[in-house]
This record gives sequence, structure tokens and C-alpha cells, in this order.
Amino acid sequence: MDALLLALLLTLALDQGAGTQALAAQIGHGNNRGGPVAGLVLMVAVNAIIAAAMGSAIAALLIAEARLLFFAIALLLGAFGLFTASLRPRHRPASLPETRPGRALMTFALRRAGENGAFAVAGVAALTGTPILAAIGAMLGGWASLVPPLALGGRYVGSHILRGVQPVAGLVLLCAGIWCAAGALRLI
Repeated sequence: MDALLLALLLTLALDQGAGTQALAAQIGHGNNRGGPVAGLVLMVAVNAIIAAAMGSAIAALLIAEARLLFFAIALLLGAFGLFTASLRPRHRPASLPETRPGRALMTFALRRAGENGAFAVAGVAALTGTPILAAIGAMLGGWASLVPPLALGGRYVGSHILRGVQPVAGLVLLCAGIWCAAGALRLI
């Protein structure tokens, strides 16, 4: 149960303001929303399963302290990603550009695989040893993070609320990452 909740909260926090949310806003902006939105849901599920499987494979190679250190590195990189995302200039587009759904879905899948959320899910699966629960939590968190950009479209992409959420979430992840790293290195 710890893996489910941890993966859900980390995915939800790390997806705020990510590039995949801007793509989700573009995909949801079109006239034919049913098919592309179902594609988004499927891509999030596949990404969560792959990330949890990779974390499980990595966990088999590591001792307990190394698993905790791997998780700490995932938290620290997630915090760095949130801090840098909060520093990027934001502008609210007048209108979202029309994109072909197939191309946008493929871009969404590739970006999602390389973002901090996938690495954090792998860290959770490696730390807890329960990749199925980590994958379910990552799916739920990823699906929940799709709701604002799909509902608000371009208004969410340039939102000023993200400027407050990202640094606070980054600070929390930074403190947790330092604490986990210190515990893994037996400094505390």
C-alpha cells in the first residue's frame, strides 16, 4: 500500500507543468476528443507498467541501502526538475495549435517515458519491492494529472498556479531526497 500511495503522489507532483501536460491540452483541444483521450489514458498506463518493471529489475541487483539511495536520487532529480520548470518563462497562448492526434500521442508517449515521473516510479518500485502497486499508483496519479489540462486546455498551460505549486513540491522532494540519501549512506 505504501508503494501505491507514494507512486500516486510522486507522479501527481512531478507531472504538474510537465511538457506532457501541454501536449494533453493540445490533444484535448481538438474536435474529436474521445479517441485521443483514450490514447492518453493508455499511454499513461503503459508508461507506468514499464517504469515499475524497470524498477523491479533494478531492485534485484541492489542491496537495501543502494535501493534507498536509488530512490533518493530519483527524488533529488525530481526536485531539480520541478525547480527548473518553475523558472521557465510561461506565456498563455491565445489559442492552442491544431495537431494531428497520432503524432501528438507518439510525442506524448516518448516525452512521458523520459520525464522525472517515470524515474520516480522506478525508484518506488525498487525501494518497496511491490512493482504492481507502484504501477497502479503511477497510473492513478498520471490519470489525475491529465484532468486539469484536458479540462482547461490553453488556460492551464499558462497558469500562474503552477508557479506556486512547483517550487513547494520541489522543496518537499528535495528535503525527502536529502533525508533518504543520508539514511542510505548511514549519516543519520
